[in-house]
Amino acid sequence: MNTIDDLRAALAADAATVAHDEHPARAAGVQGRIRTRRRRRQAGLAAAAAAVAAVVGFGVLPALDDGPAPNDELEVAGHVVPREVRILDFPYRFETSAESEPGEGHVELDLPASGAARAVTVAVDDLPPGSTAALRLDGVLLARVVGPSRLDDPFPIGDDGTLTLTVTGGSGDTRVGLATYERTADLAPGLADTSGTVVFRDRVAGKPRLGAVFARPGAAEASFTVTGRLTDIDVARHCDSNGAPGVYFVMSIDDGATESGRCRDVDDEDPAGGGYVSSGGTESGRHEVRIWTTDRLYGEEVVAFPGTVLGAAAYGSSAGTVVRGAEVPEVIERDGRLWQLEDAVGRRHRLDDLDGPRVLGMVPGPDGAWLEIREDLGPVRTSDGLAGGAGAHAINDVVWPGRSYELSLVDVDGDPAAGAILVYRPMQG
Repeated sequence: MNTIDDLRAALAADAATVAHDEHPARAAGVQGRIRTRRRRRQAGLAAAAAAVAAVVGFGVLPALDDGPAPNDELEVAGHVVPREVRILDFPYRFETSAESEPGEGHVELDLPASGAARAVTVAVDDLPPGSTAALRLDGVLLARVVGPSRLDDPFPIGDDGTLTLTVTGGSGDTRVGLATYERTADLAPGLADTSGTVVFRDRVAGKPRLGAVFARPGAAEASFTVTGRLTDIDVARHCDSNGAPGVYFVMSIDDGATESGRCRDVDDEDPAGGGYVSSGGTESGRHEVRIWTTDRLYGEEVVAFPGTVLGAAAYGSSAGTVVRGAEVPEVIERDGRLWQLEDAVGRRHRLDDLDGPRVLGMVPGPDGAWLEIREDLGPVRTSDGLAGGAGAHAINDVVWPGRSYELSLVDVDGDPAAGAILVYRPMQG
């Protein structure tokens, strides 16, 4: 692909099948979570009956108590870690931990395959200014943490591998550690399908669920009604073909088809977390959301496919910020966290002295753009390209503290391109 026309053609082809690829960051971990969900549930694994000492909702990144641990609490590198956490309202239970002795700069933890998704949090203490602790899974960078003393917020990873935490520039007093968590069999609060494997969460990226439905087992269509202005309503859908070939879905609002695509054989327990569509209408009142299976793209005939799991949900559209004519979200979800729009700048920007991670995005100019990330002491990364157009914007990548970054928008030849760079920071509770 070497022209903007080629880019537009490729994007149009992707849109025809409504394929929603995972973000590249931690893609292996996310896919591992998806692959194991049905297998683990069908095996009948249940949540343990042990009492819970503390439950913390990490979707909004609460401050954690790092004082001395009571006898019944868990402590890692001088920080109290909770026995249970919730990541975007999905529950995880403490599994194991490892920590260094003072002055040691390395921790390693092997995680054998368990059939359940995991999460990890990093603890550091007495980490001098300018020093970092880098977390890797099987050699791939997951996070970088700065001090002086911090219990970082947990995020999902895959279900197995070797975690390593390595300090650069520590002192004789520096301590670091890891705590891992395992997903329980429970879903996040929301509307679940009859098998209890998929849920439309009550809230997604701060948006409340206004209505939802799953088709009855064996049924090929379902619908529900929602009240409001169409500009304030976003809809999400789920269609798992369970291996049946040639299954397509069509979703409509008020008899106008808004989306169609091929149903995938994918265990996605959190379909609303993958994105939304809008009808493009402006009418106020009572609206019908309908979804059905068929045998072709935008097919009008309802065709049943045994075993298909089909559903749809509507969420209240939260306020956005207009950047270069595009309305971009103020709050997003990424890597198990909520992020708040911090800055919308021009086509070039520099990030220095970060206190935590940042998520980067862009609003391309009319001719499209790529986001180029030049990391001091690191490689140059270039995001996927995005064609320009009304409302076009993208969330691209994550950068970590302990480095400086030169950001720029470029065209297909690497020359400066028009547009705006978006920067999101973790939301604080």
